[in-house]
Amino acid sequence: MIALFIYVFSIMYTPGPVTTIAFSAGMDPKAPFRTAFAVGVAVAMYILLLVLGYSGQGLLNNRWLPWISIIGGIYIIYLGIKVILTSFVNKPLSGQSQDVGFISGFVIHLFNPKAWLAAFPLVFIYYPQNDITGWYLLFISTVLALICGGSSIVYNIAGRYFSRRFSDRKSQSIVNGIMGVMLLYSGIMILYEHVYLVLQ
Repeated sequence: MIALFIYVFSIMYTPGPVTTIAFSAGMDPKAPFRTAFAVGVAVAMYILLLVLGYSGQGLLNNRWLPWISIIGGIYIIYLGIKVILTSFVNKPLSGQSQDVGFISGFVIHLFNPKAWLAAFPLVFIYYPQNDITGWYLLFISTVLALICGGSSIVYNIAGRYFSRRFSDRKSQSIVNGIMGVMLLYSGIMILYEHVYLVLQ
C-alpha cells in the first residue's frame, strides 16, 4: 500500500498541463481562489479509476488512447496559446481565471492521456496487489482522486506565492509566457507521441 501512495504522489505532483494551468491561474492576484478547477480534476480522475477499476481489463484498449489524446492535446494547445497571447499584452491573467473552473479541470484531465497512463498502473497493478475490490475500491479511488485534485490546489497556492514575491507585471508576464510555452509543448508532444507515432 505504501508503494501505491508513493507512486500516486510522484506521478500527480510532478509538473504537467493541469498543474501548469493551476499555477498560471494563481499568478493573477485579483482572481478568487478557484477550487472548482481542482474539483473538476478530482472528479475526472475518480471516474477514470472507477470505470477502469470496476470494468477490468475489458476497457484496457489502446485503440481509444489516440482519440482521447487528440481531444486533450488540442485543448491543451488552445490553453497554451491563450496564456502566451495574454503574456504579450503585459498584464496578469485576469481573463484566464474565469475559464479555470470545474469544466476546464474536468475536460483537460479526462482527455489528458497522461491521466489515463497514470491510472492504468493503479488499477491493473496496485489495486490487484493490495486486493482493492468492491467497496474498498470505491474508498481508495475517492482518496486518490482527492490527492489528484489537491495537486492543483498546491500549484495554485505556489502561483499566488510567486505573484506576491514578484509583483511587477513584467515578471508575471515572463512567467506566464513560460507557462504558456510549457502547455503548448505538452499539447504538441501529446499529439506527437500518442497520436502521430501510434497511428503511423
